[in-house]
Amino acid sequence: MVSRPEPDNSLNEILHAFKLSTSPLKLLVVGQFTNGYGQKIVKQYASDKILFLGGIYDKPILISMLEGSLLYIHGHKVGGTNPILLEAMANGCHIVAHKNVFNQSVLENRAAYFSSESDLIHIFNHTYEYARTLAEKGPENILVIGTKYQWSDVADKYEELFKISGEKRKKLIAIEVQIVEKLKLNHCEEDQCRPHSR
Repeated sequence: MVSRPEPDNSLNEILHAFKLSTSPLKLLVVGQFTNGYGQKIVKQYASDKILFLGGIYDKPILISMLEGSLLYIHGHKVGGTNPILLEAMANGCHIVAHKNVFNQSVLENRAAYFSSESDLIHIFNHTYEYARTLAEKGPENILVIGTKYQWSDVADKYEELFKISGEKRKKLIAIEVQIVEKLKLNHCEEDQCRPHSR
């Protein structure tokens, strides 16, 4: 699991569920847990089963960890398309994600989802079964990354957005001009636009 120490990343739920599970495996947590919340989480959950590895910024090492994981747990509840989720997809991870509109719009049916601590306990107690079930989803996610999340496509979509925004702006300016002209006309109709005689 790779995460910033924020409550919105389901850390407490994930770690508590793993602690309660009967899984013989270890849960590796990557991230800088140096803020107050992070320190509290480490103090509460660090054990021989839950290992906090700190931040890993060497990409080949991080990728090796992702590729070697049985499951990648993605607990982010808010935000848009999360970069580490895309990285997990690009490396064919077996993904278990928090069930929300953001994650579902990216992963669709190519992941398992959790929405409660009991869901997580069940997943952790059946890690090997979930890994086998999700094995076919890894290549599908790699394909999606290769077709949907390329920088050229992202740039094209932003360019299209800017064009649409520019067209809308032109329409707004035209409407503003019409309003100003109407105001001038109304002002003239009130007999204030007659030429003054000298």
